Amino acid sequence: MLNSLPAPLVAFIATLLMVLNIFFWVPILLLFASLKFVLPFKAVRLRIDPILLFIAESWISGNKGWMNLTQKVQWDVQGIEGLDPRSWYLVNSNHQSWVDILVLQYLLNRRIPLLKFFIKQQLIWVPVMGLAWWALDFPFMRRHSEEFLRMWDYYFCYCEGGFLERVIGDAQLLFAKPLCKTDTISVETA
Repeated sequence: MLNSLPAPLVAFIATLLMVLNIFFWVPILLLFASLKFVLPFKAVRLRIDPILLFIAESWISGNKGWMNLTQKVQWDVQGIEGLDPRSWYLVNSNHQSWVDILVLQYLLNRRIPLLKFFIKQQLIWVPVMGLAWWALDFPFMRRHSEEFLRMWDYYFCYCEGGFLERVIGDAQLLFAKPLCKTDTISVETA
């Protein structure tokens, strides 16, 4: 560990290693992202997406490497032993700063599928990263107008009134695929 060196030197080395990691992985990622953009066919996507995921996970592993080398962090993490990289998870973070993204990636890389964060639609135009987020299928969100939000508020109030007066209800339906081995299909109504 390099953390016994003076703090400014450690900061310089950490920054240098992070930049080198970016300069190594980003051109490779952009090459395959460009192919995905230029050849938007399902067959191409099925071949390129696993490569893009491997590149992203390797980039994160590189980040983990320079963090281990330059930072002395005591992690107190419980419950990640049983995670399965072939399962799906919803990770909820309070997002106090950009550092929590690095922490989540550090702890969960290759333990679960690649973390994908909801990103503002405008950020697709960020040089390099916008194309990377698009290529890795990160979900982009659009901001809506005040009029649109008022319409949804009205709709939810309408539904709330209908539920309270018991003139409308809701149902959750679970449909199994034909080859799914299940005995029953449940329907719940409120």
